[in-house]
Amino acid sequence: MARKKDVDLFVAKNNLLKIGFKNTLYKNFDEYLKGQSLLFFSNNELSNSAKIIQDFCKSNDKLKVNIISLSGKLFSSKELKYVSNLPTKKEAICSFIFLLKMPINNVIRTIKCPNLKLLMLLKEISKKS
Repeated sequence: MARKKDVDLFVAKNNLLKIGFKNTLYKNFDEYLKGQSLLFFSNNELSNSAKIIQDFCKSNDKLKVNIISLSGKLFSSKELKYVSNLPTKKEAICSFIFLLKMPINNVIRTIKCPNLKLLMLLKEISKKS
């Protein structure tokens, strides 16, 4: 599943991780490194790793998520669903473009059918009278 979504998996010793994380964004991971550690790194989309973990955890209760990190920002294991539901880059761009287009579409619709707007306005006024 990870290969299909371009996500790398690493099993590492905690002592090596502690040494490697010194003086980095991940230096505060020490308290979460207990037992076996499996690290997921997503190369393209931030939420791909979280989606894989969430799908795997549905069918396998042996995997426990201790901590989630996105660019150094820490999330608890309870926020796995939130992180996995983050939009992809394409989805975020599309929704941003949609938000930019909305006011323009409303103006164009208003200009195209002023007669309809006038009729609706007159109908509303007659209801209030």
